[in-house]
Amino acid sequence: MAEQDEETLFEFVLPAGTLVSTMSDYGGKTQEISATPDESRVLVEFPQEADVRGLIERLKDSYSGTELLAYRHRERPAKTKQDFIESLTDSLTERQLASLQKAYVSGFFDWPRPVTGEELAESMRISRSTFHEHLRAAERKLCAEFFSDESA
Repeated sequence: MAEQDEETLFEFVLPAGTLVSTMSDYGGKTQEISATPDESRVLVEFPQEADVRGLIERLKDSYSGTELLAYRHRERPAKTKQDFIESLTDSLTERQLASLQKAYVSGFFDWPRPVTGEELAESMRISRSTFHEHLRAAERKLCAEFFSDESA
């Protein structure tokens, strides 16, 4: 569990055969789950090639009372590598980009590391903690861009 600002993130491990894992088997990405004492609603996004009809039948067999409420087809423009790079570059500060590039080029992400964070910080004339702050922010933004719905 992690807390940040006014949100709390929970991470669950679900046994095989659960609703979410079944949808994941079909390539589904769970977008939203809501529940009341009477019912649960799940919003899931599937790739175009997914066998959604097969999934619906499987869910109806496994969970009595399952009902498909809506089915919407959306076209998403393909995001090119250049689009990804531009979007990421736009979100990074100059120092975050410099820290990420310097760390990558110097082999900081290799194991064993040929260079320390302290050495990289010195080369940028900043403190080690500031270097790591910039690097972690850049990594967070890189992951957000990589895992965001728009990059799918």
